[in-house]
Order: sequence, then structure tokens, then C-alpha cells
Amino acid sequence: MGKEVLSLKEQQEFTRHEIIIKAGMLNFFEVGFALCQIKEKRLYRETHDTFEDYCRERWDISRDYAYKQIAAASVIQNVDQGIQKPETERQARPLAKLPAEEQAPAWQKAVETAPEGKVTARHVGKIVREIIGDPVGDGIKKTLKRVNKENLIEDSFREIFRRFIGAIQNAREAKWKTTSREAVIKLLESLLAILEGESSNV
Repeated sequence: MGKEVLSLKEQQEFTRHEIIIKAGMLNFFEVGFALCQIKEKRLYRETHDTFEDYCRERWDISRDYAYKQIAAASVIQNVDQGIQKPETERQARPLAKLPAEEQAPAWQKAVETAPEGKVTARHVGKIVREIIGDPVGDGIKKTLKRVNKENLIEDSFREIFRRFIGAIQNAREAKWKTTSREAVIKLLESLLAILEGESSNV
């Protein structure tokens, strides 16, 4: 894809946003807002084909990290109702899982119920989970119940399956820090493909 020349006005805006990013990497709101403007207006297009390439080559950050910064900046705008604002991107990140209209009430509840008045990312995440629930965790519990009730499964297989589910639960609680979620998914998909292939040949 060929590069596009920015207009003088676009060049000036692009430069202004980049100055904010370079000088304010610790101010996640300003950085997130600047990245959002660069992405939405494609101000990177004179030097880079994609926003992902721009983030990686210009700032040495991943697309995922950039999008988290953008989402956090959006949260700040949504909860700016005269109450205490999130001070870090990690505090704002869980709120991005909620619809815009639910973010301010959720943040206010997090502030009001924070232990010793200290709002942590963990506490904000807890409030958000109370609102949206835990569909993955609920699904795991239902699967375990089905395993326990299934009569056509040997006890030895049942026990191994329980341990496997337990390992997944432990990995989730640890935020997949020591086990790759993507690797587990690929292994399960591979196993499923093998079993489905076997059933078609029976």
C-alpha cells in the first residue's frame, strides 16, 4: 500500500499528538486520546501502512497496548462527572468492559466501597465482575456438573478431567501469567479435531 501525503493541517495535528505521546507516556489519558485521534483520522498514513505498524515502529508498543490506552482514555471521558477519576490505566481498564452508560455508576461504586478509601485495579475489576458476572466461570461450573452426572464416563477419566478443569481455573485466577491461554486453546482445538475425525470414521 502506498503512503499518502498529509495536508499541512493534518501534519500540524499529527505533530501535536506525537508531542503529547512523547512527553506524556505516564499520562495515560492524554496518550490514549492522542493515539485515538491518530488512529481514527489515519494520521500515520504518510509514514506507515497500518496503525499497528505505526505503534510498533514509532513507539515500540503493541497494537493491543495502544488499544488499551485508547479504551482507558474513553473511560475517563465517560466517568468525568465531578467525582474522583481513575489515576492509572489499570484502574480504568476493567470499566472498558462495560457499556459507556454503565461506566460512571460502576466507578462511583468502586470509589465508595474501596477498602480504606484506596481504589485499586483489583477492586474496580471486582465491581465490574459483580455487574457483568463471569460467563466463563459459570460455563466451567456447568461443565463440571455435567461431568459428574455423565454415566458413560469412567471414574479415572472423570478425575483427570476434573484436574484439567481445575488447572484452567487456576490459570485464569493467575491471569494466564505462567500458562499461555492461546496455547491451551490450540491444544484443545487440535484434540477436538482429532476426536471429530475419529467419529466420522467409526
